[in-house]
Amino acid sequence: MIGGNWLARVDYRYADFGTWTQTFFAPGIGFDDRFTAHVKARTHTATVGIAYKF
Repeated sequence: MIGGNWLARVDYRYADFGTWTQTFFAPGIGFDDRFTAHVKARTHTATVGIAYKF
């Protein structure tokens, strides 16, 4: 409660979905052109709310 009938709220959420690794390549004649992608999937979410209670 802020005061009177007013309410305030703050939320924070963190999620870590891990790392995804994938190797891509296109076969060539006499050379190797492989490359690897490393993707980290993480989120940071913050929400703020204010309300009036009747």
